[in-house]
Amino acid sequence: MTGAVRQAADGSCTGAPIDLTVGSTYKIAENDFMASGGDGYPFFTPRVTTQDIMDQVLADYITANSP
Repeated sequence: MTGAVRQAADGSCTGAPIDLTVGSTYKIAENDFMASGGDGYPFFTPRVTTQDIMDQVLADYITANSP
């Protein structure tokens, strides 16, 4: 990853830059496929501090909301 910006109010990716220096801490949300390097994304899995696996979240939702 070489850079990131916040989403602007109009929905475009032209907002303020995000500080990605070594001392920075930031949170991202992505599915487990991308977190494990799918589609060429950076491999974040070893640095994940909390993780809800997408398919389990979906299964839990269906179980909780099914008639």
